[in-house]
Amino acid sequence: MLHRRADQSLIERTRQIRGGLMGTPLIPLADEQCDIVAKLEFCNPTGSSKDRSALWILEQAIVRGEIADGTTVVESSSGNFALALAFYCRMLGISFVPVIDPNCNEATEAQLRLLCERVEKVALRDEAGSYLKSRLSRVQELLLELDSAYWPNQYANPDARDAHYRFTAGELIAQAGPLDYLFVGVGTGGTIAGLSHRVKEVYP
Repeated sequence: MLHRRADQSLIERTRQIRGGLMGTPLIPLADEQCDIVAKLEFCNPTGSSKDRSALWILEQAIVRGEIADGTTVVESSSGNFALALAFYCRMLGISFVPVIDPNCNEATEAQLRLLCERVEKVALRDEAGSYLKSRLSRVQELLLELDSAYWPNQYANPDARDAHYRFTAGELIAQAGPLDYLFVGVGTGGTIAGLSHRVKEVYP
């Protein structure tokens, strides 16, 4: 990964965007025996918890000099993360090429094609019968093809976990008070890793 001097104007834009974001609400669920609350992550700007990791990953990459004006972000996603990256890259004036597959729903694909000048869609299944390895192979080809490219690698990037540690968990703790149990969906693992780490620190 080529490191440049951090682009201060891009850093400032990411922080302005973050400053304009509202937290997601917590609502009580009806139950006669337990106090149960749900955190509505679909209230994020692009409709999922991936907003948290997408913006933080971009911000940290910009701070490290891995993304600057002229960089193209390239990422594999079945939908939500690509949509969040497309939204924030568009706001920041950064080029983004999502690599999707036939499992991406039509509405998300249509939005991606509106937000991005280029969308790559793989059609070949891998040996496991899915498209993940095919998407990742196409990402690697694009990284070689493009002059200046950055791969967020949501599957292994610790910034994805840290986004949920800092922001999602921070909000949850402030909103909910003491927690006995936490139920979290698992995709790439970033959300549950960040949330569980922070919540266990506060409520061992």
